[in-house]
Amino acid sequence: CRLEEFVVSAQIKEKKTGQNRVSKTEEHNCVAVNEIRTLAELRVDFLADPEIIIMSEVLLLSTSLRTIELKKNRIGDDGAEALARAIAKASIPLRVMHLEGNQISADGAVALIEGVLQGSSPLEELSLADNAITLSSAAVRHRKADQEREHELRKM
Repeated sequence: CRLEEFVVSAQIKEKKTGQNRVSKTEEHNCVAVNEIRTLAELRVDFLADPEIIIMSEVLLLSTSLRTIELKKNRIGDDGAEALARAIAKASIPLRVMHLEGNQISADGAVALIEGVLQGSSPLEELSLADNAITLSSAAVRHRKADQEREHELRKM
């Protein structure tokens, strides 16, 4: 059995056909494994952590991937950590990774960097612009708790 294609995500679309009838169609966002040889470019605005976790497992099958373009999706820390694990384990000549415009915090960014350092990829360019990297998720929770406490004290 040879893996040729995998479904990254699926969604059901409804369309009114008249006289109170609705037709449903299922759309799949498929990726051919042979297309992952040198470039994984998926900027479709609906890839999130579950899809990236699946894709990361497939990346382990690649030995020639050079570029990952996953701009303007909904990738968070779980997806970033899955990519980091794949990069750390795989023997891929990854040189460029663009993850701009996602939802990656400092925790996910650190995981990606650690994955690159643990792996053998000769990464030359990593772009994480327009993400939520300014604070770690723990720092965000701590700041929010402080603000809530301060707000409660002002009420008294």
